[in-house]
Amino acid sequence: MSYMLKDTLSVNELITMSKQKFSGGYFFKGESHPFYEAVCVLKGRVGITAGKRVYVLTPGQMMLHRPGEIHAIWEEGASKPESVIFSFSAAPFPNFKGCVYEISSKLMKEIKEIYDEANRVFDIRNFPEASHERFYGGNGKTMLSDGIIVSGIKEGMDAAACRFGKRLEIFLLNAIEAISEEAPEYVGKGSENYTRILSVMEDNIEKNLNATALAKLCGMSVPTLEKTVFRYLHSGAMAYYNVLRMGKAFSMLTSGKSVKETAFTLGYANQNYFSACFKKRYGFPPSDVKKRTI
Repeated sequence: MSYMLKDTLSVNELITMSKQKFSGGYFFKGESHPFYEAVCVLKGRVGITAGKRVYVLTPGQMMLHRPGEIHAIWEEGASKPESVIFSFSAAPFPNFKGCVYEISSKLMKEIKEIYDEANRVFDIRNFPEASHERFYGGNGKTMLSDGIIVSGIKEGMDAAACRFGKRLEIFLLNAIEAISEEAPEYVGKGSENYTRILSVMEDNIEKNLNATALAKLCGMSVPTLEKTVFRYLHSGAMAYYNVLRMGKAFSMLTSGKSVKETAFTLGYANQNYFSACFKKRYGFPPSDVKKRTI
């Protein structure tokens, strides 16, 4: 009798990997992207958002962001945190509960070694000093220890790259088995407002609301709306609301909806204006989505 082994996690692309120390009120503004990202805290305290939730992470904890999840990261207090951060694509990837995980001392050592191995195996582009803000944004200072964007595999390193991928998969499988019960969510009026705002935005994503209407639905003033979103995402409230709406548009177009139907559903009276907004966000017109995702 035999058992066919099923692959439940396969990392097929390493996109970035960096070891970061940041201080001086450093804040990386909110973003989302179509791949996974992991933040492993080595030292200090890190403030971090995961969708509508706001957390404070301490050494030995890891945040795992799902594709498309809005997230931001900042220095919590004056703790001068240090983290290993890496982004990757994976298919398949197991269903996982929660988003914060406990990292044992053994796994902490492992992720540091994995980071060192990435530098040995892959062709990389280092983050030049002038590009730190482009990639990591925000205020304060960040010091990257050989932070990398992966651009290929070094000559003769194909087998080593395969081993690297398997090693990273094993690390992730071990890490996501230990859901953290200790990662405290922010408690306070600000974080409560933030959660409410994002919930209202998601519930009204197909309406073309202005700031006044959005604030009214959230039960707060426009200044409070803007201040809260900037506090946790370093973005304007309407700017982020429109990012969500463009994400919804992309999803509708990918599923086969026409440009006209998508624009109408999202409350755009002018299809040309919708197309201009979409192109500004993605760099290509909505009519090109289908051929870019085939």
